[in-house]
Amino acid sequence: MSANLLISEIDSSREVETRYWELRKNTIGASKIPIILGLNKRKSALQLWAEDTGKIKQSKGDDFFAWLGKELEPVVIKLYAKETKAKVRQAKSLYAHESIDWATCSPDAFIFDDVQAYTFDRPSALLEAKTAHYHKAEQWEQSAPNDYYMQVQWQLGVMQMQEAHIACLIGGADFKHYPINFDQDVFLRALDAAEKYRECVISDIPPAAGPGDSKLIDDLVGERVDDTVEINTSQAYALAKKKQATADEIKELKKMIKDLEEVEDLCSNQLKQIIGAHKQAIISDVCEVKLNTIKIAERIQKAYEYTRFNMKWRN
Repeated sequence: MSANLLISEIDSSREVETRYWELRKNTIGASKIPIILGLNKRKSALQLWAEDTGKIKQSKGDDFFAWLGKELEPVVIKLYAKETKAKVRQAKSLYAHESIDWATCSPDAFIFDDVQAYTFDRPSALLEAKTAHYHKAEQWEQSAPNDYYMQVQWQLGVMQMQEAHIACLIGGADFKHYPINFDQDVFLRALDAAEKYRECVISDIPPAAGPGDSKLIDDLVGERVDDTVEINTSQAYALAKKKQATADEIKELKKMIKDLEEVEDLCSNQLKQIIGAHKQAIISDVCEVKLNTIKIAERIQKAYEYTRFNMKWRN
């Protein structure tokens, strides 16, 4: 391990925690990397830039799930230690790369090979502790999701360590953990992207917008002037052409979907004719059909009812 310690015992006092958040704002930590690389579905690089430049309020991760994940972090660490018999210690510290002072990370915990290494604080690996809703269990089936993988790669690069483990408590019942080895090429690509993002922050030039940034762009631009601007750049032209081509493709796909839905509806109705007054049917001993009447109470619109068509093929 070779990194500069910036803050220890992050949660020891309000002053220390305030300094921690200030340093996080002015540096690039592991949690920012998936956002910068476009791997985070909840926040874009533009939103992160707007926070880092003070244009919108900085999010401190104080939503319920972020809070719950933080509260359960010690539990996940203890679960990992219990299952693997490893010696583990929570980190509660902020580190910076030995020669790149703006590249930072705050690992969740350190793993030690033996008692001596634990005593002299010589960790052999990092441990990242996560929690996930049971709906996301599939994402953890074989390995860690890409955004968390990149977080760990960034931590390993900053700490200049070769091995980490990521552990996740899923739905409060299932527990998964995987090893992650340091990949120098991956870290260097992340470092390059982080450097470009940092230049955007320093120069106050926004990065490219993402799919969900429409409202944010409106907020950043403010009230628009009632005039016309001439734009003659290759980038704008390429984007306009791509948007039109995509819109045309969506229109064609919607037509295809509508045509297919009509075919499906035709088959359903003709099968209902064949089934007649029965609620269930078995077709050729391989297909089960159930017809249930669903009644919708009157609220904004008039009450109505329809028949739900359920079809299940036998193996």
